[in-house]
Amino acid sequence: MAKLQFLIDKTALLTPFPLIQVSRDSNPCWSSAGRAVPIMRGREGAGALGRTGRVLIVDDHPLMFEGLAIAVRAAMPGATVDCAESISAAEAIAAQRRNFRLVLLDYLLPDACGFSGLFRLQHALPGVPIVLISAKVDPKLTETARLLGACGFLSKRSTLDTLARQLASLAQGGILFECEAGANPALSAMRDRIRSLSPAQRRVLFALVNGRVNKQIARELDVTEATIKAHMSAIFRKLGVLNRTQAILAVRDLLGPGYALGSPSEES
Repeated sequence: MAKLQFLIDKTALLTPFPLIQVSRDSNPCWSSAGRAVPIMRGREGAGALGRTGRVLIVDDHPLMFEGLAIAVRAAMPGATVDCAESISAAEAIAAQRRNFRLVLLDYLLPDACGFSGLFRLQHALPGVPIVLISAKVDPKLTETARLLGACGFLSKRSTLDTLARQLASLAQGGILFECEAGANPALSAMRDRIRSLSPAQRRVLFALVNGRVNKQIARELDVTEATIKAHMSAIFRKLGVLNRTQAILAVRDLLGPGYALGSPSEES
């Protein structure tokens, strides 16, 4: 693969790929400041796989988005790249189209806490591979991402050549975690239980761990409280626990100290 050149300064980004400026009405990816975020389109003449590929990049730093988009285009010539600056914007895009081949998700976003962004996009785009990206990559973080269903965890500090090679592998169904922890029997057992949860159940579990009550969770997921109670019963059964308190304790070590573990106010 030819050496990729990535030059950024305060006024320009040099890239061989055309940028298309879109209107606010035509694209939900619109910042709070009211500016349109460019969408990068695939070049004509690519193979069938490239022509039909669509990748969603969720990152709130425009220059980081541009760099990732270049890596995607090198890995998947002809791919269409959509951008979102937040989880909410990504959910809006997902509501309009679901034919994504891959999602690149920044681990740290303003409207996400820990792995909540992963849970929300798993719910919005079921079955679509999601790769987490972060400047901070450590064994505990990557192992947790793997247990929660991500297909990769990549470092933003990697060169564009490295990212392009990694994305090419991921686009073909590969799994890639740059920094892996040693096997942990307890985490492995919880991994199997977490994997048995549906995307909606994972999101309910995350909300539960953060101390939300059924009414709040129902409002966030736009479902009834009866549906949330049904999810709770399924979660308890799959995790092998009897109530909310036990569910929180069961996943506490997995989610780590960054989570505000809530004391349950409802028993379901």
